[in-house]
Amino acid sequence: MISIDCTQNFLGNSLAIPKLQQDLDQARSNHRLMEVELAQADQKKSRIYAKTASGEAIGLLKTRDWQLTNGDVFQLEHDGFLLIYLKTQPLMTLSFDTPSVEALKLIHLGHTLGNHHHPIVVTPEKIYIQLNENRDRLESAIKTFDIAGLKIDYETLSPDQTLTFASHQHG
Repeated sequence: MISIDCTQNFLGNSLAIPKLQQDLDQARSNHRLMEVELAQADQKKSRIYAKTASGEAIGLLKTRDWQLTNGDVFQLEHDGFLLIYLKTQPLMTLSFDTPSVEALKLIHLGHTLGNHHHPIVVTPEKIYIQLNENRDRLESAIKTFDIAGLKIDYETLSPDQTLTFASHQHG
């Protein structure tokens, strides 16, 4: 396996430096260019294991705060180069026929509740949030979204009532 210390061997980005692109073209014709395609999720990782287009195993070591970009070039031993390509990433988009600030705030609220692992039940009339921490802190967080018409109340679930809470978990 070829191991590359990104901070030591980074030469620049071939899309921004014309001279570097010329060097890569020459290296490609001399078989001194390795190319690897990475998922966009790999950009932030500090240790990346991948296989080049020619099937060689490589390991990239870098700091987490440095994001790889499409076209980054690294120096290899013996005057070779490694060129990074980032794969395209499919996305789902959601939009509103009539954009509503309140709808967007509700989406942000749902995201926040999920990230804090608050189990919820959504009914046509209400959203029930299972309290598992300081209720004042949760109420304060919800109020920061300033959602027009949103009322915060409290109820008690009796033993004969049934609500099946959906929780947000990370695998």
